Amino acid sequence: MFKYTIGQLFFYFIFYCFLGWIIESTYVSVSEKKLTNRGFLKGPVIPIYGCGAMTMYFCTTPFRQWPVLVFIAGTIGCSVLEYFTGWAMEAIFKIRYWDYSDKKFNLNGYISLFTSLFWGFGSLCMCYFIQNGVEYVASFVPERLFNIIVFVEVFIFAIDLALSIKAAFDLRSLLIRLEKAKDELRLMARRLDVMIAYAGESLDERKAKMGEALDNWASGLEEKMDKASDGFDNRINSLTDSIESKFLSIKKAIEEKPQSFAESMKEEFFELKGRFSAGKDNKGFQAFVKEFRMRGMFKGNPTLSSKTFKDSFEFIKAAVTKSDKKDDEE
Repeated sequence: MFKYTIGQLFFYFIFYCFLGWIIESTYVSVSEKKLTNRGFLKGPVIPIYGCGAMTMYFCTTPFRQWPVLVFIAGTIGCSVLEYFTGWAMEAIFKIRYWDYSDKKFNLNGYISLFTSLFWGFGSLCMCYFIQNGVEYVASFVPERLFNIIVFVEVFIFAIDLALSIKAAFDLRSLLIRLEKAKDELRLMARRLDVMIAYAGESLDERKAKMGEALDNWASGLEEKMDKASDGFDNRINSLTDSIESKFLSIKKAIEEKPQSFAESMKEEFFELKGRFSAGKDNKGFQAFVKEFRMRGMFKGNPTLSSKTFKDSFEFIKAAVTKSDKKDDEE
């Protein structure tokens, strides 16, 4: 059962990662009608297929004499692997990298009957056809050259994996920051409402001047996705304009009726203004967008989604997608 060395196992792991990448990229490219580098990593490999192949090997080897048991063992083993891999990635990165919720007979969107059957038939193909052919071809490679190839594969794979994990954590961090920024802007707006009321301006008068900008923001970011062409500032333009108008209103009230404001209220106003001005700097956001675009994270994973940070995720995805389209047109 354990006839392979560690080097051989890794060589076969990379081979099946590459084979999976060919299958996935071909399918998505045909579906999208454009070439797509599918997968979590930047390189032409998809780790879930390599892990699936190794799972097939260890689960089915004891049953090689019974094809039905090979099918069942491969189906169960790889389905369990796919389920917990999907669950773990979403738990860690707050992103769902695949979702079968729209498929019949799925389990929490992580696995479905179709994909499980695919793993079962894949186990049969690997056990009786593919693996034997791969072993035969690999047997002609001199041992020293084989070890060099494995070393290079390990080195490149490790770098790609590290960079991809970093990008995934960066995306998670940005989602959290956007959610905090959104909540802080809402809180800031409420505090400004109180300050405006304290200055003598009625809430009805303020709403007449500002319209429904803040309410539109609070209802969700999805309605603004079609306005993603001009960067982060334009996407929150309605809210920032509203807050800036509030600042001007309060400043005018302070100048005209300084006796009506306590010193603490003045300090709070200028503290809020400083935080708002600093929050308008979108250089960090644009740097993130560039990184995600360069990594091809959204291009290679068109089904990416986030239940935890749905609005902020769609907001980022729209910005990256818009940047990708612009590059493609150029």
